[in-house]
Order: sequence, then C-alpha cells, then structure tokens
Amino acid sequence: MSRLIVLSDNGSLMFREDLANGTSAVSLTAPASLVDDVDLTLPSALPGSTSYLTLSSTGVISTAAAGSADVVVESAEVSMSGTPAVDNDVVIAHGLAYTPVASQIAVTCYRSSGSNDFGIRGMWIMAIDATNITVKLYVTANAASTYAKVVCRIHPA
Repeated sequence: MSRLIVLSDNGSLMFREDLANGTSAVSLTAPASLVDDVDLTLPSALPGSTSYLTLSSTGVISTAAAGSADVVVESAEVSMSGTPAVDNDVVIAHGLAYTPVASQIAVTCYRSSGSNDFGIRGMWIMAIDATNITVKLYVTANAASTYAKVVCRIHPA
C-alpha cells in the first residue's frame, strides 16, 4: 500500500523542534511553479563522518566527504567563428561557498556543436573571484558555425 501526503497551493511540510526547546522549524516547500515533478530520494544510511549532500540530476541525494569531491562547471556555448583567430574571455560561475585558487582548477575546452575546424592557441585562467572564473580562450577558427564550451574542474584543497 502506498501512502501519500499532498500539500497544495505551494504548502510547506514543517518539522518542528521539541516544544521544550522553542518553536523553530525546518520547512520543505515546493516552488510556486514547476516544469515537471521532482522526486527526491534520501540516503539509506548516515555517513561515517561529517559530509555534505549532493543531488544527482535524477533526484538521488547522497553524501560525500567534505572536501573530497571535484566540482565541475561548464560555460555556455562560445562562438569559435572567425578568421584568422578568435579571442574570447569566457566567464563561468563556479557556485562555491569559497573562492578557489588557480592551482585547484584544471581547464579544458571541447567542441559542443558545428564543425571541428578550430585549434586552441592558448587558454589560461585570467581571474577568479567569489562567484566566477574567467578564462581567456584564444583559438584559430575557419568554420562559420563552430561552438565550444570551456570546462573547469575544481579540486578542493
């Protein structure tokens, strides 16, 4: 038998603390508008040490040891069209609670669509701040409809 609790009109599910300790609560609230159903699956057991939660694209919540997992962020598509060379400053939001340093970041580039007719002449980290990593991407390109993405893999210290 399946049991289901449905809260409509953007309702919240609240978990209150022990009344002897006060009236604070933890709430779980759906957004006012959704594109599709969202199903979250909690871990089956507590982790062996202090960990953080990760969420997969399928809704599975799992744990990972703090500071152990790489974070991968990707740019939007960047046009590689132009001759003889294209000079791009690619800004990528890293979404971290801290500002990473250059030695923690590996940068790569791949063709995301169009022709494979470009060559990387140079790619380096220009700036890092509390929200973004800026990468200089200098390429030779001949095709009129070539696009690429820049990927940063950040390894926590």
